[in-house]
Amino acid sequence: AASTLGLACLAQPASAASIHVEDFNSNDGGYVAALFDPISAGGAAASGPWVVGPNGVGSTNAWSAIGGEGGPYEHHLTSPVITVPGNGSVSLEFDHKTLLEGAWDGGVIMTSVNGAAFKQLTDFSENGYNDTMQSSNSWEYPEGIDSMVGLAMFSGDSGGFVHSVGDLG
Repeated sequence: AASTLGLACLAQPASAASIHVEDFNSNDGGYVAALFDPISAGGAAASGPWVVGPNGVGSTNAWSAIGGEGGPYEHHLTSPVITVPGNGSVSLEFDHKTLLEGAWDGGVIMTSVNGAAFKQLTDFSENGYNDTMQSSNSWEYPEGIDSMVGLAMFSGDSGGFVHSVGDLG
């Protein structure tokens, strides 16, 4: 299974002013990759499979992850803190492609505001989630660890890059 996250930018739709734009061509943008294994090592985080390379739109650099069998695993890619000036509506725009096993493998966008717990971004104005995490398996998560069963997600074969826009509120 493979997943690629390309150009990401935050913008205020009313003014269309960019707050943060990252193309990953000069560096990794300060993003941090990690692998979370909820079963072994008590759910310890370790270095993830995410790498930066020429896998983006038009062969520009992008973050990408090549998966494999096993798991369940969560491959996290976390952006640096992005400060949003003032009040108003903010959107997350990004280009991505997926080649994932539907209903079993998927990608979700999680956001945290002012250090609060991460919550799934669910409001998309363009190209939102296209599948739901299967519900016939408990993922063998130990008690006390939330399951991903039933989450909306990006999955399957996107057939190339897709541009998505999510409303952050």
